[in-house]
Amino acid sequence: MATRVELTFPFGLVHATPWQHHVNEGIVEWPLSPWRLLRSMVAAWKTKVPELNTSSVTRILGAIAEPPLIQDEWRTEGSIRTFLPPDDHKSGEGKTDMMIDTFVAVDRCRPAITYRWDIDLDNDDFEILQRMAAGIGYLGRSESVCIARVQRDETIDEGGWSAPLPDSIGEGVRTLVPVTPLDMDKLCITVDELRRSKRLQPKGARWVRYLVKDPAPGRSTPNRPPRARPVAVRLAIAATALPSQYATLLEAEALRLAVMSKYGRRTGGRASPLLSGKGTDGKKLVGNQHAHWIPLDTDGDKLLDTILVWVPGGLDPDEVAAIADVRDVDLSFQKGVREFRPFHVAIEAVGTLGSVGLPDIMGCSTSWTSITPFVPQRHQKKRDIGKGQSPQEFVADCVCRELAARGFSTEGVEVEMVRGNWGAWCRHRLRERVNDQRPGFGIRLRFPVPVKGPIVIGTLSHFGLGLFLVDDSTV
Repeated sequence: MATRVELTFPFGLVHATPWQHHVNEGIVEWPLSPWRLLRSMVAAWKTKVPELNTSSVTRILGAIAEPPLIQDEWRTEGSIRTFLPPDDHKSGEGKTDMMIDTFVAVDRCRPAITYRWDIDLDNDDFEILQRMAAGIGYLGRSESVCIARVQRDETIDEGGWSAPLPDSIGEGVRTLVPVTPLDMDKLCITVDELRRSKRLQPKGARWVRYLVKDPAPGRSTPNRPPRARPVAVRLAIAATALPSQYATLLEAEALRLAVMSKYGRRTGGRASPLLSGKGTDGKKLVGNQHAHWIPLDTDGDKLLDTILVWVPGGLDPDEVAAIADVRDVDLSFQKGVREFRPFHVAIEAVGTLGSVGLPDIMGCSTSWTSITPFVPQRHQKKRDIGKGQSPQEFVADCVCRELAARGFSTEGVEVEMVRGNWGAWCRHRLRERVNDQRPGFGIRLRFPVPVKGPIVIGTLSHFGLGLFLVDDSTV
């Protein structure tokens, strides 16, 4: 049994300057060094999953500090020259400074590089390694958006793998790897600390050589199957004051408008049905395959810090690029919109639902509880009240209808009302009046067998309302 880490770059580009080289030398690090990978895992641990036990993380990283086997796929290389004016530059005067942006182009829908260690982690350690890898948003420069997946490898086939070469062999590409046994303090050294110590190479690292494939000619196309379309984009929110969780609906709709605007600029005014939720005839799409804009509070402080864009129908490159183009979300320029506090967003992960690192929403359980209010898709009729239907029965019926529309089995499902401050959530669209607020309810669902998320239902489910969180997760 072996453990492997697969790196996929959904934008198809890798920007990484090798150690001891300057960016203007026009060299790209390939393969990406295990030293860089382990440092990224530490960063993901500290920023995304700080609750992980330090001793467990140290033990796991120590196990994968040994030089791995490496398998790299098709790639080609390219560069862009940019001429930047210095600070004292004036129009028509002075010189410009040339910057070389060198990159590797890879298949955006398949692992570009895979690392393999002949170690068999137990289930707990394997899950910890998966959580750290899921927190890696990019590898190299920030443009190199990355999806890291950890998998168990039960195959014995050694074909296509490159092992570290003996020191006596001068062939291959020099790659930086950690010194074993792993010293966490040396692994976490900053560049400033390294410069102050006047060293060109970290004390905790050493060089090994690997044989890798030569890059393909610039315009060649690899023989590969059709590309899978990413279905999830995770965005981080930044603002002077983060928006309240009660503004979930407003933040979601504001981001939708911003992304649609960027898409229109990219495509000459065209609209994306999957982003807008409307067909070419202007009618609402059915089937729930279009975008769900889901703001989230991931740290429990009642402030929104993440937005998940979930598109079951899949995103094409222009749609992903439109989401990536959005930096600032500000609706103050639109007439008729109430005062709206702007915020900033940046992409953290792109790919499948399992790769964006939200286990409480994507988990599998028999018990789910709403974290945003469920808004029924219809109103209770007087004739139903006359027949003795209680409000609780009406809401339960609406919930079951929505679950069935989403493909969940409703046989044996228990629907329980949950008390809470659900009226504090905004439940009207940006251009609606406060009097247009729809009723919202807290719901707990109990299924006879575990079901896999996400579960998001109700009339405003595409804007983050009616979202459920795992209770007592069972695998």
